[in-house]
Amino acid sequence: MKGLDIKWRLTALLVAIVAAMTLLSAGGLWRLRQLSASLDSFYADRLLPMQQLQRIQQNLLAANLLSVGRLLEGDDVERARSELTVNSQAARRDWAEYKRTQLVERERQLVARAEPLLARVLAQADKLAGLPRGDAMTEAARQLQGELRQADLPLGRLLSELADVQLVVARQQSEDGQDALARTAWLTLGLLLGTGALGAAMAYGLWRRYADEQAHALAARLRLQRFYKALSETNQLIVHGAADVSALYAGLCRICVETGHASLASVVLLDGKEFVRTALHGPAELLMPGVPQRWALQSRFGASSLSTQAISQNRHVISNRAMQDPQLLQPAAPLIPPGVEAMAALVLRRAGQPIGALSLLAPEAGFFDEALLALLDEMVSDVSFALDNFDRERAREQALAEARQHQALFSALFHASPVSAVLARADTGEVLELNERLCQRYELPREALLGKRLSSLGVGLLPADQAQFNELLKRDGRVRSLQGQVRSSSGRLLHSLVDAVLLDYQGQPCVLATSVDITELRAAQALAASGGGAATGDNAAAHNPPEPRP
Repeated sequence: MKGLDIKWRLTALLVAIVAAMTLLSAGGLWRLRQLSASLDSFYADRLLPMQQLQRIQQNLLAANLLSVGRLLEGDDVERARSELTVNSQAARRDWAEYKRTQLVERERQLVARAEPLLARVLAQADKLAGLPRGDAMTEAARQLQGELRQADLPLGRLLSELADVQLVVARQQSEDGQDALARTAWLTLGLLLGTGALGAAMAYGLWRRYADEQAHALAARLRLQRFYKALSETNQLIVHGAADVSALYAGLCRICVETGHASLASVVLLDGKEFVRTALHGPAELLMPGVPQRWALQSRFGASSLSTQAISQNRHVISNRAMQDPQLLQPAAPLIPPGVEAMAALVLRRAGQPIGALSLLAPEAGFFDEALLALLDEMVSDVSFALDNFDRERAREQALAEARQHQALFSALFHASPVSAVLARADTGEVLELNERLCQRYELPREALLGKRLSSLGVGLLPADQAQFNELLKRDGRVRSLQGQVRSSSGRLLHSLVDAVLLDYQGQPCVLATSVDITELRAAQALAASGGGAATGDNAAAHNPPEPRP
């Protein structure tokens, strides 16, 4: 009845009791039928035969003697003859019916002795009834009268003995029936008491099992509630309390013991080809005597360790009857001390791979039921997620440190560059960064240029050169050695050689542009071309670099 609730168990008990009562009733009815058959036999085989024997005596002896007396006296001869015939027929009928009844051995003996006498008397009566009046009839009547008187004593005695046998047998059958009735009554009473006792025992067993199951269910609910709280505390530890992996393992073991009420909790990690216990909470000296701190998979202890099995098989391993588990009772395995009734090992994973196990010892057999195992699997899954978060955070911090290094290097190179450099947004042209060389060129401080468009300040590439700059940047994604003119804040026109490239900066498209001042170079070239004359700016011949726009 293990999977049934109390309603179905009570129904099964009621059906069993009804079945037992049905069998009892059937047995009682069978015995009553036997008693009824015995009563029927008593009536048909004892009471009726006694009446038949009495009628035979009456018809054959007394009535025939009376009829023969009337014949001898000549008093109503025809009536006397008719009486003889009727009496003989009645005697034959009663005798035949009597012999068909159930005869005991004594009856059969008496019947064998009485039957010749009875036949002779009946033959004489038939002969007398057939003779006409006269001397022959008178002689036959006297002869029959004599034979009836001679036969009276032996035949009457035999018939009386047969009647006495009926009384004796009837008394014996009555006593047997009473004994059978008493036995049936006692048997019925015994069966009733036995059925009641069986029903009471079944009801008590059912109640005890139900009470035990309720107690086990209550204990299971309490365990589940404690570990729900342990799961909550573990999540709080993951979010707020654990500074590193070691603190997470130590806190997990403490929560399982103090909140989940496990007897002992430990974390075993895979270290190369060996297993090492890295965290522990609980009375290890009492509950884990002789257990090594580090062991190999092929060692004797490794063969019986649930943690080793869980890590190797990548699944949780439990033993809810540790004291009877043959795998835990191997000769090389440490002795399981009293107080450890159930054990479990749950896999800890990192990046999806098993790296360790949470080992729990419990004081109750059957401690790790399906509901609790599902909760514990969720707990170690959260811990595994936290381990992955530690890895992700470490990778993020490492990437951030590298980014800072790269940014610092870029900033150093950007500001130490001997050429003018500016970083601006590609869509609006706002200046995001610039170096000191560009400030000197445009004769403006850094604060005046940051966040502004160069054209809005009246500086930068002349419009024609700016248009060419934008066209090249849009077509090729970069500008190479574009010659153009720029205007400073004082209105001076300077010749520049401009380079630019589109790039992504802090998640937005930007333009990094650099320019080299070639004003003096152009002046020297013009002077050389005119034979030493004064060099003048040739705006028409020079390519004017456009305003840097990403």
